[in-house]
Amino acid sequence: MPALESRHRTLITLLLLVLAVWDFALWAVTFIAPELWMDQVHGRTMADPMGLLRRTGAMWLAFAIFQFLAFLNWRRAPFWLCLVAGMRLSELLADWTYLGFAESLTTTGRISLAVTPVANIAISGLFLWAYFRARDERLDA
Repeated sequence: MPALESRHRTLITLLLLVLAVWDFALWAVTFIAPELWMDQVHGRTMADPMGLLRRTGAMWLAFAIFQFLAFLNWRRAPFWLCLVAGMRLSELLADWTYLGFAESLTTTGRISLAVTPVANIAISGLFLWAYFRARDERLDA
């Protein structure tokens, strides 16, 4: 298999950083301004008696941490790409389930929940593709 080109390495590195920042921002909103989340996604005032919004936020914080660690380490330890791909795929059914069962959603909420699983499939596919390329480079060296 051909080696990863410089532009692919740059894309992977930037994508990991963007995803880490994005998931950190999602965590911050759910912990610092959960009312904003409820307004933007559900068009309702804050109501979360079981703390599920903050639980979801904690998962996004874990995503952010692992994606940042992958950002720092994937070039010398490509397995980090598999780890991040698996994490993102673990959310595959969650958003469509949320979309199907939420009592109310804004247009922004509906679009986000519909598109995110497709984006996660594409991103995970890219990370796995890059992992196999990087792994094969190491095996050939």
